[in-house]
Amino acid sequence: LGQLPGVAVWYGFVQGRLEVLAGQDAAAAVTWKEALRHPLERLPAEVRANCSEIRKLIYREWVKLGLASAAREPGQYAEFRELVRAALADPALRDCADQPLGKDLLLDLARALTSDPAADAEDFEAAVSELRRVWDRGPPTSW
Repeated sequence: LGQLPGVAVWYGFVQGRLEVLAGQDAAAAVTWKEALRHPLERLPAEVRANCSEIRKLIYREWVKLGLASAAREPGQYAEFRELVRAALADPALRDCADQPLGKDLLLDLARALTSDPAADAEDFEAAVSELRRVWDRGPPTSW
């Protein structure tokens, strides 16, 4: 029973990916938002670690989807910037600069912060901070 939240988070990730493949971007965003709401604090350490990795995958896919959507419709940048800020505040992303998936996510987040035509100095500072985190940890990939 202690593994059920982990299964729910994984199911949410997979369901969101399927919705993206079916062209239902808005439904995928709702599914991923719901999957990210599962609290991790009370889970066993192993399940919490797995859920943390799945949360990174969700953010990575959501950021890529949001970046593509915002590029097509610039009016969506405000909503997308809120997603980026939520991703940066998520405790699951604290250690992500040490792993290839996390470095890829941080690079996408930095790109997302600076892609908005209305980006301000705060957004650029946040992007530079994320790039610095990646740079300090070594190459972005393990291959």
